[in-house]
Order: sequence, then C-alpha cells, then structure tokens
Amino acid sequence: MGEAKNLEDLLNGIEEANEGKDRIRLATAFKAVGQRSFGPMLLLPGLIAASPLSGIPGMPTLVGLMVFLIVSQLLLGREEFWLPQLVLRRSISRVRFEQAIGVIRKGARVIDRFLKPRLTFLTDGPGMYVIAGLCLVLSLAAPALELLPFVITGVGFGVSAFGLALLAHDGLLALIAYLFCGAVVSVVALATL
Repeated sequence: MGEAKNLEDLLNGIEEANEGKDRIRLATAFKAVGQRSFGPMLLLPGLIAASPLSGIPGMPTLVGLMVFLIVSQLLLGREEFWLPQLVLRRSISRVRFEQAIGVIRKGARVIDRFLKPRLTFLTDGPGMYVIAGLCLVLSLAAPALELLPFVITGVGFGVSAFGLALLAHDGLLALIAYLFCGAVVSVVALATL
C-alpha cells in the first residue's frame, strides 16, 4: 500500500492486508498503515474507539495504551513506532471487523471530500506536538472512561479527527478536533460532579 492520503485509502489498505483471514490481528492493521506515519498510527486506535468495537470490555483501556505508546514515542523523537506484542497479538473476528469497517466506511467518503491541506501550521512541526500532548492526556483518561458508557466513543472521534488532520495536513479539522475534545472533557467533568 502507498502512503494513505485520506480515510478511504487507510481503510482500503487495512482491508487488503487482512483479505481472506478469519481473525484480524492489530499487528496486520498497524503494518498496513505504516509504522513511520504518526497520523495513520494515531487514527487507527481512534477509529477502534469510535466504532462498535469500543463496547468490547477492556477495549477502551487497550486503545488508551496504544495512543499513549504512539504519542509518547513521537514526543521522544522516535522515527518508527513500536507497540508491544501484548497489543499486537490482539485480534477480532472477521465478522466484527467487517461490521466496524462498514460503520466507518459509511462516513469515510463524505469526510474525505472535505479534507485538504490548509492551516498546516496546526498539523506540522510544533502543531503536531501540541496534538500529541493532548492525545497523551486523553490516553491517560481512557481506562477511567470505561466506567462511563459511550464516552470513549467521543474520545475516539477526537483522536480520529486529530489523526485525520495529521494525515491530510488539515489544520481546520485539527481546530474542530480541539473543540470536540473540549466538549467531551466538559461532558465528562459534568458527569463526574
């Protein structure tokens, strides 16, 4: 697979890498998106959290761990991202995989029409590190969010939006993701009072 430029490219690459398999391993999905690309590496756990897969017990904590490992490595300056075998060995059935991809693909074509490089200072250089810092905070909150139904889905949408913004160099989408994450944090704060 060539470098993904949008969500549809990313989904196609993951599907191609898993063609004909009964169980879909995270290792195969991460290999398909490319372990040198921060945007797609961040987008994949975000999509998992935003999909019906987030309802699987323990999945929000696993997603939080993946995001934490990816963004902490970026902040430490690694050029290729590493994830432990404990994470990479996780797999889901083809049926669940196809259901999740189906849900995500419905919106992918619409979303991709709006993605384009703009306000790139928000996604390149220091802007990328600000996004990484915020995603690091969200990843640390993920295990606690398992206790609040569907909140992890909101976090998943935020992380996915940041991943897409980085993938497409779309600073406007990054701004929208900041606002969305702010709304999710506000909801969580109100729910815990």
